[in-house]
Amino acid sequence: MSRFLIITILIAISFFSFGCMKDYNEDQLQAATNVDKAILTLENIVNSYESEGIGKVVGVTEYKHYVLIEYINPADMRWFNWHNLKTGDKDSVGNMDTNSKLVQIISGDHLVFESDGVCTLNGHRFFPFSIECYRDYEATGYDGEFRSERKVKYLEIDEGYEFGVKSDVLISDIKVTLQGLEMLFSPMEGKEGSFYIGYTTIPVINTSYKPENNQFIIKLKNTEINPKLNTHTIKEQNAYIKSIELKKAGSDTNAIINLKETAKYYTARNGHTEPAKDDFPFIEFAFINKLE
Repeated sequence: MSRFLIITILIAISFFSFGCMKDYNEDQLQAATNVDKAILTLENIVNSYESEGIGKVVGVTEYKHYVLIEYINPADMRWFNWHNLKTGDKDSVGNMDTNSKLVQIISGDHLVFESDGVCTLNGHRFFPFSIECYRDYEATGYDGEFRSERKVKYLEIDEGYEFGVKSDVLISDIKVTLQGLEMLFSPMEGKEGSFYIGYTTIPVINTSYKPENNQFIIKLKNTEINPKLNTHTIKEQNAYIKSIELKKAGSDTNAIINLKETAKYYTARNGHTEPAKDDFPFIEFAFINKLE
C-alpha cells in the first residue's frame, strides 16, 4: 500500500471520529438541557413551597423567563420571590407588612407594587403608597440584590379615605407648607398612657370633599384642639390652599381646607418629630394639580 493511500485513510478516519465525537457531545448537551428544563418548571417550583415548608403559595405571575411567587410563610407574613427559570436563581423581593399587590413589571430587575396601607400584622391602616423593588443587575446564586423604596400615592381630591390608629389625641400645632399642611399631635391631659402605649402615631383620620364649596375636609376622630393655639382660622395661603378652619364636631375635630382650583389630587404622609425622645407624631397632606 502506497504511503499516499495510508495517509488518505488516516485522514478519513480522523474526520469520521471527530464527527462522531461532535454529534455525541451535542447529544449529551441537549439531553442535559432537556433534563434541566424538565426539572425547572413552574409546577415544581410551586410544589416546592409546600413540600419544603416555605409557605402557602397564594399568587403566581409569569414574565418572560421569570416567575413571581407570592406566598404566606409559617409566621403568617406575606412574601414575594422572583424566580429565573433559565438559571434556577431565586431572589427575595421582600416581605410586605401591608396588603400589597403587584401592579407592574417594568423589567426583570424592576417591579412595582401597590399597598392599601393596612398592616397585615395588627390591622392598623395608613395612607396608601407604592413600593418599587429594583436591582442594578442579577447576581446568580446570591439573594439580596433587590432594594425597595416606598413612594407616595396620590388620590383624586374627591376620593375619601380613612386611616390612622390612635384616639384621645390633641392637635398641638398646624402649619401651612409649600404644597399643603402639617398637623402635630400630642397626648390629651390625663390620656398620656393611651398615647404612648405600644407606639405613638396619628389619630384616626377620614377625608372627604364638598364640590359645591371646593372644600377638602379632614375629620380627626376623638381629637381635641390645643387651647394654646392662637386661632382656629388659618389664613396663610399656598398654591393650593386659600384658608383652613378648625371646627369641633362632638368628640371629633374637622379641619376644613378651602381649596384653590389648582388642587386636583392629594396624598398624606405620617412621621415623627425630632428629637426622637419627644416622639410626637405628625401628618402631612400635600396637593398637586396633575399626575406626572
